[in-house]
Amino acid sequence: MMQRIRASLDGSGPYLLGALAFSLLGALLLIAQLESPDFVIWGGHCMPAIEQGGLAYFRVNGQPFTIDDVTAPADAPTHTVSVCYYASQPEQGVVVHPGERLFEAGLIGLPFLVAVVILIVGLVIEPLRIRKRREEFRL
Repeated sequence: MMQRIRASLDGSGPYLLGALAFSLLGALLLIAQLESPDFVIWGGHCMPAIEQGGLAYFRVNGQPFTIDDVTAPADAPTHTVSVCYYASQPEQGVVVHPGERLFEAGLIGLPFLVAVVILIVGLVIEPLRIRKRREEFRL
């Protein structure tokens, strides 16, 4: 049984190491995201707010709050934005920009996707190529 497993993993060592490295990178990025203050966009409450001059105004339970949106220009026209906050700390809300969720999901998900692709290549495609070469060599 062990020989069969070794034979199936023959030549896959570098692929396994590469997949492990990308998985560790993904795990580190996930931990960093879970610990970051902008995790609120995934786990908090989101609502529309009015942004004017770089300040976002919104209400929670009738109480007004203002958040400084440092990425907005001060002379920007009044428009609606999304604000995410934790119910216990609405004053520390975050203005969510349209591509922010997609960027953060891609930043975390891409290393895991690369690890899966490397595993597929290393455990399926490469052993098939090695077997094919061995059969051609025997003929």
